[in-house]
Amino acid sequence: PEGLCKLLAQYAKDQVQSYRTRTKNCQSLSDRLNTLAGCRTEEGYMAELGKDDDGNILFIENHCPISCAAQTCSEFCEGELNMFREILGSKVNIERTEHMLGGDRRCVYRIAEQEVLSNQ
Repeated sequence: PEGLCKLLAQYAKDQVQSYRTRTKNCQSLSDRLNTLAGCRTEEGYMAELGKDDDGNILFIENHCPISCAAQTCSEFCEGELNMFREILGSKVNIERTEHMLGGDRRCVYRIAEQEVLSNQ
């Protein structure tokens, strides 16, 4: 398990670099999310975007090609959440609302841009 966790940590670092390269010219959160969904789909996650009842963006992964490895090294899923936060930026709130390892049929992340408070 320790060796697998090290391998997955390096995999995550490589993903972050790849995602940064592919999203560097994206001007909006929507563009970054569409590009990220495309990347994740290419990797087998069957990613798509949706909206919840409150209008928040949902980043949905319908499949996890590394679920067996993630069961052995649960830190990988936490690292994945942190990776999304790093790629999407500090002005974005990301919350996992469904999790395959928790028994859900897919992983879903609720994404919302933080509101800017003004001094009016």
